[in-house]
Amino acid sequence: MSPDMIRLRELRATLAGQSMFATAEVPVADGREWRHRLRFDKARASVQMPTADLAAFAAFATNVLAPRGMLDVSLALEPGMHLSGHISISNAATARLPNIGPIYDIDAHIQLRDRVATIERIGAHAAGGPLAITGILDFAQWTPANRWPETQLRITGTNVALVRESQKVIRSDINLQITNMANATPSIGGTINLRESLFLAKLTALVPSGGITEPSERPPYFSIDAALIRDWPLDVHVQGEKFLTIRTPIFRGNASANFDVRGNLGEPTATGDVRINSGTITFPFATLSVKQGFVTLDSANPYQPRLFVSASGRAYDYDIRLEVTGTAQRPLLEFTSVPHCTRNS
Repeated sequence: MSPDMIRLRELRATLAGQSMFATAEVPVADGREWRHRLRFDKARASVQMPTADLAAFAAFATNVLAPRGMLDVSLALEPGMHLSGHISISNAATARLPNIGPIYDIDAHIQLRDRVATIERIGAHAAGGPLAITGILDFAQWTPANRWPETQLRITGTNVALVRESQKVIRSDINLQITNMANATPSIGGTINLRESLFLAKLTALVPSGGITEPSERPPYFSIDAALIRDWPLDVHVQGEKFLTIRTPIFRGNASANFDVRGNLGEPTATGDVRINSGTITFPFATLSVKQGFVTLDSANPYQPRLFVSASGRAYDYDIRLEVTGTAQRPLLEFTSVPHCTRNS
């Protein structure tokens, strides 16, 4: 220490058994109070943690990290609060996450220069499909009070399982963007293309159980309640042509989807429809073929799916027709039948 400088010449330490090195110096200006005399805007510092084993940190974040992977950190701070260096991660994995399982084969390289963090690539495999994140975080106009730096990120994925449970598997191709202007809340936009999915659960699992339900229990059946990101706005188009195979005791068939997800991550809403391309409805007395079927969500009531299903078949010399209307909570079933006549010649 000296009247005009506080200098950390060298720090060597171990963190969870992993070596780290640091240096720093902070100029001291004239003044009466120390908090005003330390010139952090003219400070210099460096931190290095070469080839650290991420398994050593897994015990401190068991819900996030799996005990595998390597970390390489080299950061330097220059006067003017300019940061440079890199953060690299290789062969890492997360703990098992709800619905999708672990994310593995995580490789990342983030380059820092001035006040811009460039995500050259974050690659991983999630639920059987590859994921990639690229883009920048620009801290040039950021302040802690304003919370968010300028963000330009792109997330892509191929055949990623958004849901992977014993009775539901929903796969998709992902093309999303996370963007904002400096100090504004980031928003999520883009497209999700649904593909090769399977639904084996009871159809009643998709019906809200009461007038008031949790966001994750009503369309679009997900919610992220983390305080840091729950207010991020959404504008995502979801589509899938004949993507869903449904196998239940009552209904067997295929369906397509076309709807928009808006709102925010904490309370998303969906508007659009699911179309039944083909299918059969099985009753004890007959099996009916679906001629037309829609499950619609509209902006007036996005949490109550409206139904229109038309099906017909023949049993015991009767032509039977079924129409289902109303809402998923209160469906209206109307059967009509006409005797089937056979003319002999």
